[in-house]
Amino acid sequence: MTGKRRSSWAAIAALALAGACAPEPLDPGQGTPKPTDPPAQPRVPTTPTDLASAVAALAGPSALMIVGSNGGAVTRMPARDVHPFAADPGQLVAAAAAAGMPVCSVELEALALSANVDDATVSIDDALARCNRSDRLGDMFERLNGLRTPETVVIIAGNTGATVRSTNGGINSFYGEDILRLLWAARKLYVSACVVAPSDLALATYPEGQTPGLSIDAALAACGR
Repeated sequence: MTGKRRSSWAAIAALALAGACAPEPLDPGQGTPKPTDPPAQPRVPTTPTDLASAVAALAGPSALMIVGSNGGAVTRMPARDVHPFAADPGQLVAAAAAAGMPVCSVELEALALSANVDDATVSIDDALARCNRSDRLGDMFERLNGLRTPETVVIIAGNTGATVRSTNGGINSFYGEDILRLLWAARKLYVSACVVAPSDLALATYPEGQTPGLSIDAALAACGR
């Protein structure tokens, strides 16, 4: 990928996240910790043999599954109860869906699964703040619900988002800020997602040819689909 393409994708991500962080009331059940909250306990990520059962055991009114590129964590507020899992994001979303647990994605970045946070990871507190402020998705829910089937996969690439195996039998593309909004909506609706960003998808160009990038089949294969 060229430096120009990396810059383009970074700009899209930054713009969408900036919009997600616009001031709005926080969900009191999943709000960011206040100074009076008890200190967070040391966390050690686990990979249980029965992931679905482990996630189901944590389900409850305040439980939220946050997924990053490297795994995820179930948070339960207001006690700042955090249970990290070093597992595939798709498997974590499937386990959350089975437990009826809401999901939020920050998976274009790595999530801090331990108590140690560095420049390469997003802290649990920062992830919660993003999750609470990325709910302006009503139109995207409507569009995705109109396209989804049990086999639908959302592909998130550096230059586009796409749905395949959709109700209209075609490939439906999304651009700009809608790339991240499509990912957020897919995770909240438990639609299968395949993240290949920052790699691009090959796009058809007029009158003939295509831009460099992964084919749909190559992207799905990269995600084990």
